[in-house]
Amino acid sequence: MAALIQAICANAGASLPLFGRMAIMPHPVHGLAHLRTCFGDAVEASPNKLLELFMPDHVADRPLSLREIAQPSPDLTQGLIALRGDGTLSTSARIVIAAMLLDGTPSMERLARAAGLSARTFQRRLRAEGATFKGLLESVRRDLALASLVTGGSSANEIARTLGYDQQSSLTRAVRRWTGASPRNIARGQKP
Repeated sequence: MAALIQAICANAGASLPLFGRMAIMPHPVHGLAHLRTCFGDAVEASPNKLLELFMPDHVADRPLSLREIAQPSPDLTQGLIALRGDGTLSTSARIVIAAMLLDGTPSMERLARAAGLSARTFQRRLRAEGATFKGLLESVRRDLALASLVTGGSSANEIARTLGYDQQSSLTRAVRRWTGASPRNIARGQKP
């Protein structure tokens, strides 16, 4: 996980050191020595099974285009977000939900676990920001679906499957609800 985050940060053009501190449970045989060759002196033993990564502001504030990771393009200048976002739980949750959609169905329980919180505490903190898991999932699906339709390359059926819809018709109804237009019209350039 740390190597993946390091690669993303480096892709965003962040300068070393990328981590101010990394707390990780030592390997039972190799300890931490093998990690120090990659991550330097920032690595320290964690008393629990959680991986804790602390980034300096100069790294967390770097803009990152998620499209550049999937499809590198030197001309990409739009759609940039800071790695830290706006610092809210909702923004962080949206980023994790988008990643969860690629490897399965996101759930509030999985998201709470990823945040190191109980499901109840996670819900309470989202509610304090005026958000819900269902609302965040819906907005992430909306953003990803519309972006996929506009850029093309994927069929509506593939987009529906990737975003966790049981059927393409569910995606079609959702797109009509969001935009008033069909997925086909969005793909043809009708503005949402």
